[in-house]
Amino acid sequence: MLRRTTALVFVSALALTACATSNPNGPSPDRPNKAIGTGIGAVVGAGIGAAVGGDHRGRNAGIGAGAGALAGLAIGAYMDAQEKKLRERLDGTGVVVVRQGDDLLLRVPNDLSFDVNQSALNPGVRDTLDGIARTVTEYPETTVLVVGHADATGKDDYNLKLSERRANAVSSYLEQHGVAPARLSALGRGESQPIADNESEEGRAKNRRVEIRLQPTRT
Repeated sequence: MLRRTTALVFVSALALTACATSNPNGPSPDRPNKAIGTGIGAVVGAGIGAAVGGDHRGRNAGIGAGAGALAGLAIGAYMDAQEKKLRERLDGTGVVVVRQGDDLLLRVPNDLSFDVNQSALNPGVRDTLDGIARTVTEYPETTVLVVGHADATGKDDYNLKLSERRANAVSSYLEQHGVAPARLSALGRGESQPIADNESEEGRAKNRRVEIRLQPTRT
């Protein structure tokens, strides 16, 4: 019990010291103290894991560090790193990476993924999805929501079902290439969420898409 109490006090002292430290060469004002927040999360987490004690203090410290990895400001740093990796791997593929707060949204154009009125993946998109799957597996502290979208041509019910099949096709591919099923979900929105004008062919082409939303899991 004494060892556990001492460890918790030590960790608290570290956290307070880190919060009080000022460094003129530290993080820029647009992302204040993000790196500090990441370190505190890991240190505090590791300290809690060590405080659990027993004969597995090293293992427990590792568990504690993992549990603290997405606490507070560390979420932003974690998603920053994932965003950077995705932009590198998807450069030139046609996939648009959009940052929305702590979420990452990947817009996969329909002409890259599917033939007209089809829900079977085009062979040409597989390398792109491989890059997404590899990155997602490297950053496991996120959930993955795959959403299919359609333009406004055709019947509403048909568009909804087609968008669902396409979302399921992308989700299944990611699962087959290493993304844990528990992290994945898929749904179709049909024509209900356009991002462009359906009155032009250019606009309709933008509306036909699959979006992959990556959201951080929070402790």
